[in-house]
Amino acid sequence: MNNQMNRAQQSFTESGFPFAGGPAEPAPVLRYNSGRFPEHHAKEILQTYGLDVPRFMWVENPEQAVRFANRIGYPVVAKVVSPEVYCKSDRGGIETWVADDRELRNVCHRFTQVKGFNGILVEEKLGQGLELNVGAAKVDFQCGPAVFLEKPRIYAEDGGNRTFRMMTPWGWNVSAMLRELGVLPYHRKSCAIDGLNLVELERVLTKLSELVMDSHAGMEAIILDPVRCVDNRCVVLDARIKFNWDQSLSGRKAATA
Repeated sequence: MNNQMNRAQQSFTESGFPFAGGPAEPAPVLRYNSGRFPEHHAKEILQTYGLDVPRFMWVENPEQAVRFANRIGYPVVAKVVSPEVYCKSDRGGIETWVADDRELRNVCHRFTQVKGFNGILVEEKLGQGLELNVGAAKVDFQCGPAVFLEKPRIYAEDGGNRTFRMMTPWGWNVSAMLRELGVLPYHRKSCAIDGLNLVELERVLTKLSELVMDSHAGMEAIILDPVRCVDNRCVVLDARIKFNWDQSLSGRKAATA
């Protein structure tokens, strides 16, 4: 891994993680046995690479959650943090519209009953927009990773489900990728369409590619699930980053030998 990835890992290993637009507060160092980063640590890495994420904070109890929610304003999103919960929506581990202090306290108390409970992630609620999954396949060490755009399952019936590209000297051609998914009509080629900023979406692919190349020695999977394009932003709402720690450490030792 290069210095940028090392800084990303070191920043939360030593002092917790910063949430976007506010001061840093400590969070526990969690590294699940599966090699998967907890969501708040994954988002901290994405921030280090310049990717846009909602304002968020990991908290231990309802009162901390309420203080943060009042700082950023309601409504907020609340998610359980647990190594036992991989898909939060299937396990009742996410509430996407929490309107006030009382509701947030109730949600937090419910989350404490989840198996493996290890805190709560509270984050800002964003407006509606186009959602896409973004991920990377195996790395070609000459050309870089194959990056894909994918429609979430609820939209998959409207067009193709996934489209791959490798970066070219002219960029990613996200317009063509979106047309393949049925998101854009074939003739639409402008840089901003109905709140979807194609330049920002291309930047997401570029930054993800940099992250993949920096971490390829230990990377097993990096998926931004989903990215919401709203108000000319492309914001990573959730992220799954999984490493093979033994391979990662071996790669770092070899690079410094």
